[in-house]
Amino acid sequence: MQTDTSTAINDVVSVSLSQYSQLPCAPQPGKYTVLASFALHDPRTRRTRLLSLGTGAKCLPEARLPKHGEALHDSHAEVIARRGAIRWLLEEVQRDARARARALTEPVADESSFVSGSESTWVYARPDGLYALRDNLQLWMYASTVPCTSLSDGPLFRLSSLIFVAHS
Repeated sequence: MQTDTSTAINDVVSVSLSQYSQLPCAPQPGKYTVLASFALHDPRTRRTRLLSLGTGAKCLPEARLPKHGEALHDSHAEVIARRGAIRWLLEEVQRDARARARALTEPVADESSFVSGSESTWVYARPDGLYALRDNLQLWMYASTVPCTSLSDGPLFRLSSLIFVAHS
C-alpha cells in the first residue's frame, strides 16, 4: 500500500514527465538536460496541478553578462521552474481577485458553485486581504538530478532538501 507521500511523489513525477514528453523539443541524441518542475498536490483528491517546467544547467559567466540585463544569467532548471511557478501563482491570484470583483457587481446564477466569491481551486483570499494556498495543499518541487555545486549552495537547495513538501 502506498503512503500519501509516495502517492504524491508518483503523481508529481508522472505529470511532470508526461508534460515534458509532449513538448516539441528534446535534447540532441546522446545529450541530456536537467528537468525541474513545481506542482501543487491535493492529497484528499489526488489532484495534481503542474505549475511550471524548466530545463537547463548553466549560468552565464560574468564576462558574458550584458550591461543592461537583457539576458537571463541563471538558467538552471530549478531556477527557471521556480520563476514559472511564481508567475503562475501570481496569475492565479490575479484571476481570483478579478472573479471576486465581478462577484461583487454581478448576480450569481448558481449559488452552489460560489465559494466566497472565489473561483480558484488552489488559492483563496484571507480575511486580511492576502492570498494563501488552500488547506491541505502541498507544494512540490521535482528535479531530475541533484543540483550542481553553484545551486546546491543556495537557499533553494537548502529549502528543498530540508523540507521537500511545503504545506500551506
